[in-house]
Amino acid sequence: MKFKIVSSFLVLNLLTILFSNAQNGYFAKIYTSIQSVQIYDLLETKDNCFLMVGEKDGEAFIQKIDSVGQPLWQRKIGNNFNERFTSIAEANDSIYVAAGRYYNNPANLDILITKINLNGYILSNRIIDFGISEEATYISKTKDSGFVISAMAHNIGGGTPNEKISVVKLDSGLNIIWGKLYSYGTNADIPYFVKSANDSSLIVGTYSENYPPFDGNGALLFLDNNGNSLWSKKYQTGNNWSMFRDCYVDSTGITGLIESSVSKFYIVKTDFNGNVFWVKSYSGIILNNVLNEPYTRLTPCKDKGFLIVGKDNLIRIDSTGNLLWYRSPFLYN
Repeated sequence: MKFKIVSSFLVLNLLTILFSNAQNGYFAKIYTSIQSVQIYDLLETKDNCFLMVGEKDGEAFIQKIDSVGQPLWQRKIGNNFNERFTSIAEANDSIYVAAGRYYNNPANLDILITKINLNGYILSNRIIDFGISEEATYISKTKDSGFVISAMAHNIGGGTPNEKISVVKLDSGLNIIWGKLYSYGTNADIPYFVKSANDSSLIVGTYSENYPPFDGNGALLFLDNNGNSLWSKKYQTGNNWSMFRDCYVDSTGITGLIESSVSKFYIVKTDFNGNVFWVKSYSGIILNNVLNEPYTRLTPCKDKGFLIVGKDNLIRIDSTGNLLWYRSPFLYN
């Protein structure tokens, strides 16, 4: 069957608690700061707390909160040039690695990597500079206990495409094993995530744009453990404006989240060659629809369903993509 299928985490103002309500393991909190904070990723830790990463007052930001949302500690890194962390991954039970962007000067971006423990002690900071302007969009742990990072590489040599896909493989000590650039479209390629498949291969989700004529679609790239391209496929929605925002990989294949127009998105299930098993579409629910912001997340649940986290909604679906409910968690002045 042929069909056309062709990120944002909760945006919060931090850090003075204005509202809280904790009952039966649930809580809601609002945080404020002098300027602003945006949270781009969050994960639950082994001590039943949460680590949030993003940007606060123009610097990359990490904060730990307890199980009812009470802040425990926070750390900031940067030069007040709008640095940020966009993703965080677990190294082991007590150590985590965050990735994002760092400005060596106001005009040049580099990849920022910070290793931190659960007590807020920064174990290492690492700047990766390949001589081009690039910023990390996602970091994940690999099967060999190392890490892999996806990044946007901007305006390389002033030619096209304007953005390329950068993938960097690191060992467990955050030393570079390899870094490679990929282009799928003629005008722009924006990577939103990179993750391990069931073997040692890597899967990258992107927005890929050709121009002229305009043709912008969500795509998957499959790489081997050395960064060599195995295959790539586009998934079109018909309006030529789609982003392959996130995916979950298990033994049955790949479950992907594809964001399309302002009020439409898709869940697609494929095999490990990118061939489609089934697809479900959802209309009237706003996620994000901003190309260069890696907000939207697809999170597996214990019942094998998924929670989709968008800029304006939380969406719950079952394991075959049926919509169970959606809510807007935001509190407005």
